[in-house]
Amino acid sequence: MVEGVLILSRILRDFRVELVDEEPPVQVAHLTVRSRDGILLSIVRR
Repeated sequence: MVEGVLILSRILRDFRVELVDEEPPVQVAHLTVRSRDGILLSIVRR
């Protein structure tokens, strides 16, 4: 679990993550909150 947080923090340090779609994702209720059709992201180097 700690490794995932560390990897995510290193990625977000060097890259900017932006939402690609104009419309916000539609949430569905599961054990975790997630989007029905996925979430399209763009990753851009800072």
